[in-house]
Amino acid sequence: LLCTIVFPAFYSNVRRFRLGSRASRALRRLHSAMFHHVELFTLLVYRQLYGIHAVIREVYLEQSIGEAIPLFWRASRQHYSLALPRDTELVAIRVDAEEISEISSFFTLHVPARGLTNTFTPDTVSTYVQVLMEPLELRLDMLGREYSLHLVRSRISFFGQGLSPDPARLYPPKGTLTGLNLWDSMGTPAVMAWFMPRVSMYFASIREEAHGVRLAASPNDPDASVEWRLNAEMPWKSLVPGRTSPPAEVAPYGWTLLEVRVSSQLDELVPLVYEVALARGSVCHPTCLTCSGPSLSQCESCTPPLVLVGGKCMYTSCPSVNLYFNQSSESCQPCPSLCVSTRVCSIC
Repeated sequence: LLCTIVFPAFYSNVRRFRLGSRASRALRRLHSAMFHHVELFTLLVYRQLYGIHAVIREVYLEQSIGEAIPLFWRASRQHYSLALPRDTELVAIRVDAEEISEISSFFTLHVPARGLTNTFTPDTVSTYVQVLMEPLELRLDMLGREYSLHLVRSRISFFGQGLSPDPARLYPPKGTLTGLNLWDSMGTPAVMAWFMPRVSMYFASIREEAHGVRLAASPNDPDASVEWRLNAEMPWKSLVPGRTSPPAEVAPYGWTLLEVRVSSQLDELVPLVYEVALARGSVCHPTCLTCSGPSLSQCESCTPPLVLVGGKCMYTSCPSVNLYFNQSSESCQPCPSLCVSTRVCSIC
């Protein structure tokens, strides 16, 4: 009662005093931790009463690319939705749970569209399931309740690469957008690469403490219609040029896919879909360790052995003793006769 009622009321009043962002984040995290412990205690009591023998800490979505996404699982929330990189072809479920008796607990994963069922135990990985480009619905039976997980694959790869050639390059100006802007739930612009009408795939990030986004888009053709949706789950919703959309929730971890579709009046054109992979916290290009933005050239530091060159993280060691890394061409070049080192040519 203290954690779920008194503390939120206290926090809503504290906000009036305009605490700094660090203090606000600390309060939010404290409330989240307290609420989570209340849930665990409640579940422990109920499971002892009804013969259930494990306490769930977190549920993870394991990807075939080697990355695991926590769902930010809560017993009271029965539906989750995530977007995946294009190169994630297989997924599985892992449940981090604590056994509270000698009787083992079992969880069941269902894939209704394919008639698949798999039973697994805590801290083990379920059978991997193939994820096609169409949305996939997973059902998970845990501790007497059913939870659902909606998955959709983006056209953007884990390393930030879109399709080549970009579909937008094949469209005339009338079939594209002239602008696409996003703001988080607090009114701060999202961090996103500079929008270009002929580029249809983007990364964007919002602040960790923000819960959702609003968007605005304008078509090149004044007679074109613009629609949007989130994670290919809800129906397409109309977007009036010059007005922002209703708020849309962004997952605490992993990606949330925002799609914007522009339908021109030209009969021969198929509607063009722009994709934005959204995440909370800073989103850097995968080659960057820290960055000022999501693009390849906005790195501020690099993970070894990558080296920062002109805002980009690049390999500077070439495979042969007769080659050196040329920073201007960003490639390995043959060592000229006046190289600094005659045996291992690295600087010329």
